[in-house]
Amino acid sequence: MEHYSIEPNKNIFIVFVGLTASGYNLAEDSCNRDIINSIREIKYDADIIDYFKKARTSTCEVNPYWPRTFLLSLSSLFITKRLSLEYTNFPEMLNYMKSLQQINPDEINEELINWLKELPIKIDELQDNSMVQEIWSKYISLVKENIEKYDLMANQSYSSIKRVLDISEELLPELIIIPNYLQAHEATDFVTIEDKIYIITARLDKESIVHELLHHILDIRLEECRDLIDENLYLLKPVLDEMVRYQYAWDYDKGSWSRVFEENFIRAISTWVIFHDDLNNARINANLHEGYGFIYVPIILEQLFLKWKGLDNIDEFVEDCLEECKKCI
Repeated sequence: MEHYSIEPNKNIFIVFVGLTASGYNLAEDSCNRDIINSIREIKYDADIIDYFKKARTSTCEVNPYWPRTFLLSLSSLFITKRLSLEYTNFPEMLNYMKSLQQINPDEINEELINWLKELPIKIDELQDNSMVQEIWSKYISLVKENIEKYDLMANQSYSSIKRVLDISEELLPELIIIPNYLQAHEATDFVTIEDKIYIITARLDKESIVHELLHHILDIRLEECRDLIDENLYLLKPVLDEMVRYQYAWDYDKGSWSRVFEENFIRAISTWVIFHDDLNNARINANLHEGYGFIYVPIILEQLFLKWKGLDNIDEFVEDCLEECKKCI
C-alpha cells in the first residue's frame, strides 16, 4: 500500500498567483518563466494587490515572507468549495495555528486573523479570471512531467527510514506532496493535519521527505527528553543570533532551545538515514547544515554512526549527543 500521493492544490496555486502579482519574487529560480510572466501580465483589482502585499513583514530577516506565506498555504488546506469557497472550520484552523511551535504566538494577532478571514473571497476573485484558469492548466501539465520523479523520491524515502530505523510500515504517516513551483525553492513548508503530512514545495528532494517523516516519528520521543534538553539551555548561546534570523529561536529561553536542538537533531538524523552507507558524503552534507548555523548537526551525526542503539534507547542517545555538543563550545 502506498503511503503517499501527489496532489497539486488549486487554492495554494491561486494564493501564489496573488503573491506573485503583488511583488513576491522568490520563485524566479523554481518556476517556468512563461508562467511567472503570464501571471504578471494580468490586470488585477487594487484590492487583490493590497491584500497579498500584507504577506511581506519584517519578522524573519532571512525570509521577509515568513510566516505569512506559510500561514496562507496552511489556511488554503482548510478552504473548501461549497456554493462558494469558505473555511471548513475557521476556529479549528486558528487553534491549530496557535499550537504550532514554529510560529511566534505574537504573530497570531487580531490583524492577522482578520486578514486570513478574507482569504476565501480573494481566492474566489482570482479564480474567476479566465487567464488564471489558463495558467493553471499549463501548470498542471508541468506537474505531470515530474510525477515519476516524485514517486521515486517518496518510495526511496519510506524505504530508507524503514530500513535504517527498523520500523514497521504502520508507524509511518500518510504523505501528501503538493508541488508549488511559485514559491521559493528554499522554503519547503510542512503541515500536519490529523495523520496526514502535507509537504508544500517547489523542488521536492529526498531530504525534505525524510526530514518531515522523522519529525512525525521522533517529536514525541524528543518531548520525553525535554527536561534533559532544557538543562543544557546554555548551548543556545553560540547560535542564538543566527537562529533568531531564521526564526527557530525568538529569545534566550527553553522553548527556543528546544526548537533549535530538535532542528539540529532532525537534520542530523535525516542526513544519517539518507547517507547511511556513505560516511564521507554524510559528513559533507552535515557540514553544509553547519554552515547555515546548525553547528550541532555534524556532532550529532558522528554520534549516530558511533552510538545509535535504536528508538527504544533514544533518551540515552540524546544525553550522549548533548555531552558531545558541550565539548564544542
